[in-house]
Amino acid sequence: MRQRREGWSLLEMIVVIALVGILLALVMVAVQKVRDSASAVTCLHHLRQLALACHAHHDEKEKLPPYSTGQDGTAEANWWVHLAPYAGERSFHDKYMKVAQPNPTPNGLLLVTAATGGDFDNVPFELLQCPSDHSRSFVASGLATTNYLANWYVFGDGEWGCYTRAQRFKDVSDGLSCTVLFAEGYASCDGIPRRTLVSCCLHNFGITWDGKPSDDPSYQPKDYTMFQVNPRPKGDGECDKWRAQTPHPAMPIALADGSTRLISPTIAPAMWKQLLKARDEGPTTLDW
Repeated sequence: MRQRREGWSLLEMIVVIALVGILLALVMVAVQKVRDSASAVTCLHHLRQLALACHAHHDEKEKLPPYSTGQDGTAEANWWVHLAPYAGERSFHDKYMKVAQPNPTPNGLLLVTAATGGDFDNVPFELLQCPSDHSRSFVASGLATTNYLANWYVFGDGEWGCYTRAQRFKDVSDGLSCTVLFAEGYASCDGIPRRTLVSCCLHNFGITWDGKPSDDPSYQPKDYTMFQVNPRPKGDGECDKWRAQTPHPAMPIALADGSTRLISPTIAPAMWKQLLKARDEGPTTLDW
C-alpha cells in the first residue's frame, strides 16, 4: 500500500508567507537606514570640502569669496564661481569668467547672461549635490542646482544686500569653531529651484529676497533664521525658500574652522541664530 505524502495546509502557507514578508520588511528597513547613513556621510563630506576650499581661497587671497558680484564693474558671479578653482573646478571657473564680464544695458543696469545661460546653467557639480535630497525630482530637466547654501552672515557684511565686500576670517569675531559657514538646502523649495550660479535671489540662507538679514526687525514677529527638517518641497508653502532645510533627521553643517556637525532640530532657535551670526558679540565657545 502506498504511503500518503503530507502536504502544506493553506494556513501553514499563509503563516510562512507572512513570516517571509516580515523578514523582508525588516531587511528593507535596515538597508534603507544604511543608505540614509551613507548619504548623510557623503553630504557632510561635501560640506567639509566646501569649507576647506574656503580656507584655500582665504590662504591665497587673504579673504573669503564674495557672496555675489556683478556690480561696480565686477564680473557677474556668485560665491560658488569664485570658490570653484579651490574645489577642483578651475577649468569651469576660467571658462565662465571669460563670458561673465559686466555687460551694462543702456539704462545702466547689468544684463545677467552667464549665470542663466544654457552654456553654464545646466552644468552639474557633484560636490554640490546631496544624494538624500528628494526635492530634485521637482527641478526641470537639465537645470543644475545646489544643495549647499553659504551663510550670508559670514560671507556678507551682516547688514544689508548680497553685493558686499569680501569678508575675512578675522572678521568672524565669535570664533570659527562656533560659526556656521555652510548648511544644506533643498534643490527645489516651494516650486523655486536653487540654481547653482545664482545666489542673490535663490540661495536664501541668512538673507531674504528683500536683501535684508533673515532676522531683520521689520519681519517681527517672524524670524527666518531657523532651519527646517524634511518639509514637503512642493509649492504649497511648507518649504520656506528663505530658510535652510534638510531631508535628514538633523541639519548637516560645516563650521568656519572646517569641521562638520549634525545639528538637532531641537536646538534652541536663539542658539542656532548665534551660530549663524558671526559678529553678534556672543560667546566664542559653545557647550556642545
